Amino acid sequence: MQYLRTECSELHQSEMGACFQLANIVLTPNGQPIIGHNLILDAPTLAPEKMPLDLDAWLKNEFLNFINSITYGTLDLSDWNLLMARKEGRRASHLRLLEHFTSYAIPSFTHSTYLFDSLLESLESAYQRNELLFRTIRSVAVNLWSGAFVYRPTTPVNCVLGDIGYMRQDGQFVVLTNASDLVGKGVAKFSSLDLKSTSGKTDQGSPDGSGVMRHQFGKTLYASIRRRKILEMFNSTRAAWNYFITKVKTLCEAFSTLELPLAITDLIFIVGVEEDLRVSIFDRKSDPDVFPCEVEFLETEDPLDVSWGEWQTENREGATIVNTRCPQSLLFIQLEEEDVELQ
Repeated sequence: MQYLRTECSELHQSEMGACFQLANIVLTPNGQPIIGHNLILDAPTLAPEKMPLDLDAWLKNEFLNFINSITYGTLDLSDWNLLMARKEGRRASHLRLLEHFTSYAIPSFTHSTYLFDSLLESLESAYQRNELLFRTIRSVAVNLWSGAFVYRPTTPVNCVLGDIGYMRQDGQFVVLTNASDLVGKGVAKFSSLDLKSTSGKTDQGSPDGSGVMRHQFGKTLYASIRRRKILEMFNSTRAAWNYFITKVKTLCEAFSTLELPLAITDLIFIVGVEEDLRVSIFDRKSDPDVFPCEVEFLETEDPLDVSWGEWQTENREGATIVNTRCPQSLLFIQLEEEDVELQ
């Protein structure tokens, strides 16, 4: 990843993207994964002269897609069963630990690699002693960057911040208890607007009486805008993780019955609730030979306007636009049995 981040600014974009494909991941004799095997098999193709891409922002997005692909296949945040990463008998839920390092909130790919390097450095001594456990990895990961999993149900789930419970087969969430007062660190409640662009340059617009706000993303092939009406969450997701890891076994024992024995993996801890989340993505990166051009999003000032806004650019050829609007988005924590082994 260090090589991709620092030495690949002249590689053709399609070749960089291929580095993250599963077919181009190989293991060294000591079991370390190496991405970008395609750069070894064939001579790299250099990119044509054009406006430079913000490599760091682009790699962050590609890295996120790569982690999602090995964990879920095709990610659908509204599919609860898929998010459990146990589809068709394949257990990949352990890989969700990697999402500590691909969070939307992590500012850059550079920061993601810094977190990974810090994780490996912290675990080296335990690895050398053959004492490396899953719960040890989780503990270090949580302290580096906590984060949470995301679920965007098509129909809002009846829950509030701090609820701990389980999801029934019919999609109904059963609340067992609420731990808001036990986590500490306080609760934040706010609205927000987030802009992302592989140009590395964004400029948030403001109301000017015209009825729209112009958000600018520079010369780019990829841009996204994300607005939420309300986000209520713990000020410290890390504190929520640590509380849950400590208490989850006791909670399972307290609420299990003969008719419904609960496993550690059944319990869900709601650590954030978003209302009226809107996301729009402008994407032309599928065609690496297209030159970046100026992109902006015209957002309506009327929050009740269903259309919300539209993308404007000099050239829309080959562009894919994906709009998502969901009434509720949940941030949740879920553990593996190995998170509490030997405790």
